[in-house]
Amino acid sequence: MRLLLVLCLAGCGVVLRDRDAYVTEVAFTDRMVFEGSSAVRDVLVHQCECERGVWRSTSMNVTDRLCQDYADWWTVYTQRWSWHRDMMMYNARLRDNRPPPAPLLPPRSCEIHARTE
Repeated sequence: MRLLLVLCLAGCGVVLRDRDAYVTEVAFTDRMVFEGSSAVRDVLVHQCECERGVWRSTSMNVTDRLCQDYADWWTVYTQRWSWHRDMMMYNARLRDNRPPPAPLLPPRSCEIHARTE
């Protein structure tokens, strides 16, 4: 019984998840990130302001911390999300070639970058 438990936990190099289900999950996650990106950008543009890389709230409904977190999220989304998606596929053995190293993120700035793909 212990051997079975160890084998299940270790995985033995066997992917136990259904391939089609995982591809659907990755596609769903990718879609939700894409759909949510416009809301994050709207908050940054309309309820936050930035000076010398420091994001602050201009609204009673949003905190300075939320503006900073959204700015960081936006940078990861625009500069590195496609790498994360590709790495999820590679880690699940649904892609043969390992993605190149993750792109470096630029330092926090006031620029709202366009998405790269």
